[in-house]
Amino acid sequence: MKRATTRSSAGLSKNLVIFGLAAALVIGFAAGWLVRDAREPADSDRTMAGPRDEAMAGQIEKLKALAAADPRDASAWARLGHLYFDTGQPGPAVAAYGKYLELKPGDPDVLTDMGVMYRELGQPDRALECFEAAIKANPGHEIARFNKGIVLLTDKSDKTGALAAFDGLLRINPNAKAPDGRPVEELIDQLRPRTESKPGMLIGK
Repeated sequence: MKRATTRSSAGLSKNLVIFGLAAALVIGFAAGWLVRDAREPADSDRTMAGPRDEAMAGQIEKLKALAAADPRDASAWARLGHLYFDTGQPGPAVAAYGKYLELKPGDPDVLTDMGVMYRELGQPDRALECFEAAIKANPGHEIARFNKGIVLLTDKSDKTGALAAFDGLLRINPNAKAPDGRPVEELIDQLRPRTESKPGMLIGK
């Protein structure tokens, strides 16, 4: 997973994984759909080798030292959490994000990233708490709403709750699209029984 670096009125993130084309595939592959939302861009995928590994490890050590020297440096904790996220270390990422949130409570972007890391740790309930806190802090946070739906669908087997989360996303942005340009409304409709209304029909204008 990458951190989302851009969002527009037309799409959730350039790093969203493209949705499946059938409901069975949607359910089968949704486990990999969580999206990161943070303010600093990731330079590459989590998979790195050689000098890149060493560079990232060096950055982590520098930030650990910086945070230890000044534990009230919120930026250092956030950047450290991002590096742990990008290098696939969810436990340390959660710890670093927790330190940041002690200093800057309610940051919806960091809460969203923390939720992704809790999900990586096999703690979907904690992940949902983070996504819900992010939505409370910023009701227009599209990625937190999307991730909440994914966790409800794949980890909690709560299809009704997932559809409600996705419908909430569409109310925020009726034109939300996946990276391939496919409307989220069309894709989510694959999960909804044909006897129910389409998500877009619930959006009032």
